[in-house]
Amino acid sequence: NFNYDLYNIQISDDKDFDAIIFDETVIAKRYKIETKLSENITYYWRVRGKNLYSDDEYSDWIIKSKFSVDNSSIKFFNYNIIDLAYYDLPYTGYDNVNIEDYETDEDGIIIFIYNEQTFYNPVRIAQLSLKLIDNFIRTRNSEYLDIAIKHFNKLIELSVEEEDNLFFPYNFYFALHGYSDELMVAPWYSGMAQGQILSLASRLAIITEKENYYKYAEKIYNSIINIRGENTSKIWTSFIDENNFFWISEYPDEDDKNFTLNGFIYAIYGLYDYYILLCDNENRSLKLNVKNNLDKAISTIEYYIESFRVPNEISYYCLKHKVQSGKYHSIHIKQLKQLYLMTQEKYFLEMSSLFSTDY
Repeated sequence: NFNYDLYNIQISDDKDFDAIIFDETVIAKRYKIETKLSENITYYWRVRGKNLYSDDEYSDWIIKSKFSVDNSSIKFFNYNIIDLAYYDLPYTGYDNVNIEDYETDEDGIIIFIYNEQTFYNPVRIAQLSLKLIDNFIRTRNSEYLDIAIKHFNKLIELSVEEEDNLFFPYNFYFALHGYSDELMVAPWYSGMAQGQILSLASRLAIITEKENYYKYAEKIYNSIINIRGENTSKIWTSFIDENNFFWISEYPDEDDKNFTLNGFIYAIYGLYDYYILLCDNENRSLKLNVKNNLDKAISTIEYYIESFRVPNEISYYCLKHKVQSGKYHSIHIKQLKQLYLMTQEKYFLEMSSLFSTDY
């Protein structure tokens, strides 16, 4: 039971807590402990609580656990991932799609007109396909599913496979925020696209129960956990930052990270969808691997989200440029609420509410 106003946190280097290294009482449930601990030593920590306006004494110790400090390890918390009801999932509740409202090629695949040239845009194809799947689930009209599958097949046709990773290229140049010195050079790859296409593959696997979608989903998942510099793959969309947190980058840059929020969370939706797909899978090792990487990604958001907040103003689109956009601020609010639904971690709901109050 964590329903207390005050929390007493203690750390010791012996399991009987005879020598207390850290002892502090705090109000917030989210608290960063600032104390020097040595690497590769086993420590023990415990927490107890009490109510602020009560004569009751502290509770019994709620948590007793051990840990060690290893600055080379990727940092993450453990979340209780919720298998949500359909209409609590992302990418649901859309109006019915009319493909005739879109510019398409001769095969009926949506196209992207940019600088008077025609391209296929992976994330736009994925987003349309997810809408079509939602339309199919709500109406049971198989035409929606057929069009979604046709678009997914086009993505596979456009994809690049490298070491059992499946990547989806952007074959046009793109200046981030319109900055000429922030040019994404074709072909480039986006963690947001990888994540949304993973959601697409996972939902097609659930709906059709066809093995090929499971295989594609695994290869797309492999691409997302393909960490920059950790193997021989030349293509990457994920990296570990200087604080050992795991990021999925919407705009990967070899020289300078931009830390974009909305695209990262959309990629997290992909990890979530893939984890739910595997819930009944007998491959326990794969399922645990996905859960760990989902935890790592969500942990990064929890750790950094306050850096994106600007009290009483619009939140930052990314931490590098600190551009503010009302459109993306609204998206951040919805995404933080979605993370709360997925984890029941109240901190995300609190931050969503704060962002909403800010602007």
